[in-house]
Amino acid sequence: MSSGELSRDDIIAGLQDIIAAMRAMKQRGRIRIVGGAAIWLGHSAHREATVDVDALITPRDEVLTIARTVATRRGWPDDWINDAAAQFLPSGMGQPAGWISIFDEDGIIVEYADDRTLLAMKMQAANRRGRRDMADILALVAKLGIRDADEAEEIYGNYYPGDALTERARVLLDNAFEQGIPDIENPDPIPPLG
Repeated sequence: MSSGELSRDDIIAGLQDIIAAMRAMKQRGRIRIVGGAAIWLGHSAHREATVDVDALITPRDEVLTIARTVATRRGWPDDWINDAAAQFLPSGMGQPAGWISIFDEDGIIVEYADDRTLLAMKMQAANRRGRRDMADILALVAKLGIRDADEAEEIYGNYYPGDALTERARVLLDNAFEQGIPDIENPDPIPPLG
């Protein structure tokens, strides 16, 4: 970790440390990674670094206590893994979030959100945050082979029925398709976590 940013290798090492500590404590739990870290781990190598790992964590307090111990040992911020992005998860009124498992042993499960779920979540975030999520959206659009903004918006609507993209988010998406979707580089396989 340099200048407050986590590399892909940092994230993997941090997850390995959490899993090792959970095993030693016989602590069961689940970490479901979303956001930029999920895109980076399993979908696209376009990211250079991230400041944190957004995840749904259960049992929340126990796993976050372990994560803070990992942070202290590695010199990272206490909130290097957190649940702040939970607000962007589909509510369950539409298509449920899809997950890809990268570790499932001893009652410990680590997963990241699938491409379509991440695209819908990033588009939901773009409604509030605008351009900030466009690089991730473009990487996911490229990976999914989406041809136009209408197709991307249809995926969004499947996960967030009744919600519409804001005008600002739709303009950003339209402009991205007009400029052309970049090629993406797939990441290296995730090494064993446990």
